[in-house]
Amino acid sequence: MILLLMIMGGGLGVISCSRKGNGPECRTLKPVWLNPPYQVTTRSVTLEWSGSSLSEGNYVVFRDSIASVNLQSRLIKSILIKTTLDTLVDTSLLPNTQYYYRVYTQNTCNEFSAGSNIQSVTTKSSQIRILTFKTSQTQVDLFSNFKLTCEVNNVDYLYGISLDIEYDQNLIQFQTFQNGGFLQGLFLTKTDTLTGVARVLTAVALTDSNGNSGISGSGNLGDLSFKSLSVGSAILDVKNITVIYRPKGSLESFVRFNQGYFDSVVTLKLTVNIK
Repeated sequence: MILLLMIMGGGLGVISCSRKGNGPECRTLKPVWLNPPYQVTTRSVTLEWSGSSLSEGNYVVFRDSIASVNLQSRLIKSILIKTTLDTLVDTSLLPNTQYYYRVYTQNTCNEFSAGSNIQSVTTKSSQIRILTFKTSQTQVDLFSNFKLTCEVNNVDYLYGISLDIEYDQNLIQFQTFQNGGFLQGLFLTKTDTLTGVARVLTAVALTDSNGNSGISGSGNLGDLSFKSLSVGSAILDVKNITVIYRPKGSLESFVRFNQGYFDSVVTLKLTVNIK
């Protein structure tokens, strides 16, 4: 086989030459054109590109979190060349995250074309909150106890959660945290009586009680108990929420979980009136 380089109007092309019978058959690997991604959801996008001049070989799709996506980036899929127009749905994405894509053609001699143009896309924000919070009462008597409950909703492979709750220490006092049973493992709580912050941090749970990686589903994460100290409107300001989990359909391997996935929930404020 003879490899030749040829300068084309659109850039550098690669010619693969092989012998068929007594004469050479040379074919140029032309870069494809990648169209803007569409049908964007929280977890997926659809890609479409113009076809290769080859009748056999593969389209090879790469993705990265930086604009310089290339052959060393993450391989999404290799697709057999069949038509002059092809598509791919990438379903291994995170909400509200920017991704960059590039497509190459690959012939049967394992040679790659120059890369296509680069397209970027940002997935939609998640419409489903992984965590929800509610108080046991909105009206409480002076010097009585009430609870703030944290519930988990339809999570995939949950490993750990951390959050802060700010409050006016002149109106209420943090008492205890009770594990709700959904996430097994050690729960750590820390209070700062000077600033009025209660912090809840779960030790990362690598497996559930049956030895499965991560914990999926819905349930009660736990209850935080408070005591009312003075008459007024006490605000529980839930913030700095971090959820470590693996989204369904993700292709990331388990060994990458020392970095984790992070989805932040917007700040939540709940009011309890003390009378």
